[in-house]
Amino acid sequence: MTSPEVLYLAQLIDRPASETRRTALPTEAFEHGTWRMVYRAIVAASHDHGLVTVEAVCSELAEAGKLHDVGGRGVVSSLVEHSGAHLIDGARTELVAHATQRVLTESSYAVRIAASEGRARDAVEHMQAAQRLVGALQGAASATVLKSVRDHIQAYVAAAASPATRPPQMPLGALSKACGDIQPGTMGLIYGFSQSGKSWMMQYLERAYATAGYPTLRVSCEDPDTVNAGRLVSEVCNIDASAPHDLRREDWQRIMAATGQDNEHWDRRYVVEHSASIEAIVQTIRTAASSVGIRVAFVDYAQILRAASARATDTQETRLTENTSLLKETCKEVGVQLWLGSQVTVRDPKPGKTYKPTPFDLKGARSLYEMAEQGLALWVNVGSGERFVEVQKDKIKGRVGDTGRIEVGRGGVIREIHPCTPPSEQTKPGVGYGSEYQDD
Repeated sequence: MTSPEVLYLAQLIDRPASETRRTALPTEAFEHGTWRMVYRAIVAASHDHGLVTVEAVCSELAEAGKLHDVGGRGVVSSLVEHSGAHLIDGARTELVAHATQRVLTESSYAVRIAASEGRARDAVEHMQAAQRLVGALQGAASATVLKSVRDHIQAYVAAAASPATRPPQMPLGALSKACGDIQPGTMGLIYGFSQSGKSWMMQYLERAYATAGYPTLRVSCEDPDTVNAGRLVSEVCNIDASAPHDLRREDWQRIMAATGQDNEHWDRRYVVEHSASIEAIVQTIRTAASSVGIRVAFVDYAQILRAASARATDTQETRLTENTSLLKETCKEVGVQLWLGSQVTVRDPKPGKTYKPTPFDLKGARSLYEMAEQGLALWVNVGSGERFVEVQKDKIKGRVGDTGRIEVGRGGVIREIHPCTPPSEQTKPGVGYGSEYQDD
């Protein structure tokens, strides 16, 4: 019996790309493996070609290094045998029903195991993730608004001509030209050594986006709410609020005065302590996009994310690639810009030496850099304690090399990023990076 996944995919081959976009589904509708990778390739082909052919899909798979993983061209070609066997909308309906049943079954099993082992929090998270995913699957049948070329052009001109609808520029100091616009569907990577300020950079960008009017979501997989709250109070009140028991009377007076003000952007910033489950994270992003209209999502950080579908034989590179691909695809589906944090490491660090991170230093995560449209490297000068950030990748505007000195306020809050050209001893990379990363 032909599976619902195969039947649906078969109806997309040799069909107009508009059919793929019209009947789009969350990638989780497909079981982790061959058909999920093929569907991602079909979606990618639909953005670059008017007709989704076997050749176009195989080309996308080959470019992503996945053609061998799915079984080669023959597996993709085999879909043609089922073309026309079902109406595309009917095939989608059957796939949604099949996926819903699978999600509920898997969730029930996971909940039972977690409950029997006394892991109540994990059990609740499994249930919540399943509910969100089922909601996303069921909502995939909603009608898609059809927009012609004329519709797109008129909307573009109207938005560009009207000050009321013109997208605002984010004042980000040295990063303004590279990151001053919102770019839905793209992924930015923020990487640096431990204690280089990756979470603070996310908070800085988050504040700029929210102040400009864009709702944001920061998923904190490493820091609990108590730490996040202290950092946010430090930002708002210009004090070091990391240790509440050390606060003095004048600190509390400043807190009461600052928190009594009406700051509209506070209601546009959502910061959540979250499990490292990638399935739960993507559902949180989907829920936030539909319920409060977030436009930017921050996930901190890549190396600690885990997937329920992970295999024991997976390498760290494979695991990170799969998790990040799911994050990026989800953000594309819901029109959200993604910023992902990542650790870097140097194999044999020398005491007292300043290392500027490079793509080669990414901790088992070179593929993250390749998937990102933008990359921001953070480092600290060992001698002076000054902090720096450099744009090391920018496929959107080509601002590679933009560098800023980070002005740090109380508690570690990033206040400003001043354009600069750091001295040579500060900019010399720990491990150099070459032309293979300067892709376009």
